[in-house]
Amino acid sequence: DEGTSSEPATGFTLYMDTVLGAATVEPPSKRLYVPVNVAWAELARWRGEGFHTVHGLGPVEDVRAEAVRLACAYALINGEAVVL
Repeated sequence: DEGTSSEPATGFTLYMDTVLGAATVEPPSKRLYVPVNVAWAELARWRGEGFHTVHGLGPVEDVRAEAVRLACAYALINGEAVVL
């Protein structure tokens, strides 16, 4: 018959709230925001101490606020890792 073709098919449903809940990863607790003016070589030191570094891409007025915005637990201020 014309118009009555049969084709095998398979499918499944993904519930995105469940998928996202399973895929959510907490950011590392030792995220350190490093301002843009800090040399890349200095980042290795902080990584060696167990920090996950987030290097700034441009100058910011408030280093603490930028660190919080980027979900960092620490900010590099005057050469020290300051807890936020």
